[in-house]
Amino acid sequence: MGYSEPHQHPVGDLSPVLGGARRSLVLLLWESRVALRAGAGLGRGQAGRAGCIKLSPMQLQFLWLAKNAPCAAHGGLLCLSREGSLPKTSVVSPGAVCGLVAGIAGAGQVLLGLLSAVPGVSPFLARVFVRCKDWWQYSAVDSNPLSLYVMHPFWNTIVKIFPTWLAPNLITFSGFLLLVFNFFLMAYFDPDFYASAPDHQHVPNGVWVIVGLLNFIAYTLDGVDGKQARRTNSSTPLGELFDHGLDSWACVYFVVTVYSTFGRGSTGVSVFVLYLLLWVVLFSFILSHWEKYNTGILFLPWGYDISQVTISIVYIVTAIVGVEAWYAPFLFNFLYRDLFTTMIIACALTVTLPMSLYNFYKAYKNNTLKHHSVYEIMLPLVSPVLLFVLCTTWIFVSPMDILEVHPRLFYFMVGTAFANISCQLIVCQMSSTRCQPLNWMLLPIALVLSVVVSGFAPNSETLLLYLLTAFLTLAHIHYGVVVVSQLSRHFNIRPFSLKKPTPD
Repeated sequence: MGYSEPHQHPVGDLSPVLGGARRSLVLLLWESRVALRAGAGLGRGQAGRAGCIKLSPMQLQFLWLAKNAPCAAHGGLLCLSREGSLPKTSVVSPGAVCGLVAGIAGAGQVLLGLLSAVPGVSPFLARVFVRCKDWWQYSAVDSNPLSLYVMHPFWNTIVKIFPTWLAPNLITFSGFLLLVFNFFLMAYFDPDFYASAPDHQHVPNGVWVIVGLLNFIAYTLDGVDGKQARRTNSSTPLGELFDHGLDSWACVYFVVTVYSTFGRGSTGVSVFVLYLLLWVVLFSFILSHWEKYNTGILFLPWGYDISQVTISIVYIVTAIVGVEAWYAPFLFNFLYRDLFTTMIIACALTVTLPMSLYNFYKAYKNNTLKHHSVYEIMLPLVSPVLLFVLCTTWIFVSPMDILEVHPRLFYFMVGTAFANISCQLIVCQMSSTRCQPLNWMLLPIALVLSVVVSGFAPNSETLLLYLLTAFLTLAHIHYGVVVVSQLSRHFNIRPFSLKKPTPD
């Protein structure tokens, strides 16, 4: 089946939230009356004349929740595809993770009732690609000289070491786990980012060697997985989502880990500066996927390869010369910590952002943009910006100065919420569906912020941060497991094996 560009369907008020291919129609329908009675029921919407859908305001509210809240926590959707003149409905079992939102604040009972009325797990990505898997192909451009002339030849050699029975997703996941291990290893030796400061017990040199080697191995595995997929003829939409979805979460792991090289204190940078640097990295990541959402092509950012090689070298050098070497001025009283921050900001402003705007401009000039209104073009950036605003507001209004007290946990919470937002965008860009402006994870963060601002629980801010982080982490993991499971079943593959599943 050939690929058809998505277009707007004449379905009245539902047109802003519908997308898909020309021969696919993805709709969200259920009866609010049944949902309110059963608490988790799904009714059948009634189609009006001329193909228009008539929904009450309450039904539209449920429609919005299904596209935002459950899609993030569960991937829950009701999907309809037209086969001839009769629609074919597909709904799967409900999930329960969204119910944990009610535990964040006392006002969560109403929210729980709304979320429980949504169907469970059926990511629309799977339904779209079942119809379009014959035309799917990974579309990405890597123009970084470091990648083209150094890393790709290196990866082409390394991939030959792997056996042909090894699944690419297993390579991807292994590299991600190495970054997670680095994060927790450094959290053990440097929980509050003071270990590199004078008069503090430093991280052992051997740990720096381990972290440096594992970081480079993780980077190598991230570059090899795609080559292994092409080598074994096992490229699938699942592999693309798996790769970039884990990359979105990996951002917080390697940024926070490298912070321990300089740390805070008189010789380091403040935790708020690192918070801003983290956001520079996060926005650089989302920018590349914003490009693909609008142009259909993923332009791999230059800064990623440069940063990964540099970080790995910095870890090894730190093991050799010690953290004390970073105390000395680099040039004209310009400290290494200043070089660290300047490189991150300069790379984003002089390389990543200009390249993204240039690629977007080329698509505009060639009339190949997938979206044309300013609102639709900027839609994927709404949730990341709101996440930044909410978290930054929390930092400034926090009675206990939450970022100073729990910087590592706060960074992790931000990175996890951002990863879910990124995964939602990746799903939309791969399935040619419309990105929703609000990710549901913003809601529990806003609830916690409202509790902090109101002073309702002045001595419970730390507890709220722990509960919020645990909830967001479990919800995001649940979302990932569900999406991988659904896609694997639809494509009749195993996520971590090249062997085909045996029929039930």
